[in-house]
Amino acid sequence: MRTIPILALASLSVACMGPGPDEALPIERLAKGQHSLQTEQQFEVITGQSQFRHLWSRFDAGAPPSLDFTRESAIAVFMGERPTGGYSLHVDSVMHSDGELLVEVVLQAPGPECMTTQAFTQPYEMVSVPIGPTRASFNTRRVLVPCD
Repeated sequence: MRTIPILALASLSVACMGPGPDEALPIERLAKGQHSLQTEQQFEVITGQSQFRHLWSRFDAGAPPSLDFTRESAIAVFMGERPTGGYSLHVDSVMHSDGELLVEVVLQAPGPECMTTQAFTQPYEMVSVPIGPTRASFNTRRVLVPCD
């Protein structure tokens, strides 16, 4: 009879630890758009409120959401300035791997036949993930979006 409570306790502690190494973390999109004040490509993990507010001020997305940095981190990805519309990027996945975050970012560009706005854009996205390592590796994958 003592085995059942011990097994239940062991299974509860594993469930509370969250995703393990090399498991995808849940991602919540905080902001995404085409116009930021960031003209150079930049990828960053945000671990504190002042850093978060500073980066949030680089784009017009309204008031920043409330984040609890004792429980979550934010990730900001900026594509840099592009000569036309049709460009975008998104955080595809985030995993813990070897003591750091492994962030997969997809960079999308319009195909040669695409009609685009003739205005400079600075695509960006900011997401939140459960707190983890503050060191991160960002891998990018470029995708050419075909137009019909």
